[in-house]
Amino acid sequence: MIKNIIARRYSSALLELIQKDDLPHLENEIIALQTILSDEPEIEEFLVSPIVENEHKKEIVALLAKELKATEIIHNFLNVLVEKERIFFISDILKEIIRKIHHKLGIFDFELVTAHEVDEKTLGKIKNFISKYVNGKVLFQHKIDPHIRGGFFAYNDELAINASIRNNLETLRRKF
Repeated sequence: MIKNIIARRYSSALLELIQKDDLPHLENEIIALQTILSDEPEIEEFLVSPIVENEHKKEIVALLAKELKATEIIHNFLNVLVEKERIFFISDILKEIIRKIHHKLGIFDFELVTAHEVDEKTLGKIKNFISKYVNGKVLFQHKIDPHIRGGFFAYNDELAINASIRNNLETLRRKF
């Protein structure tokens, strides 16, 4: 719970400094940072470690900013996270920044759950179906769950669409 509050506050603070035209560039920087942190988990472990002094964390932040060719705003933002001892929440903050950027750009991120892999044509049909419920572009994070049996389940923070075979059969059963 606390991590969500912190992530919202710090992501909102950063986005107040960014013009709408610069949001796609910021998104690319954040995604690049997320990629580095996921590819090299020891970097994040170092940054979130309570025994590492802030000066050393700032050195790593400087190296990250240089590697990413990050803007001064991102470099300063990461330093603020270190100074305020909020770097521990970096993953959650970065996810929240992306979520807010997408919200401002009219992009809706959905978790899509299916029983098996689906082809591009089927993904397109699912996107068209979901587009009826939202006003913007739809993006999917796809997961496979064999318990679905068939159909799909798509959800985000604001909307859940259950088009699974199990749900459709339950609906039919209730009607009769």
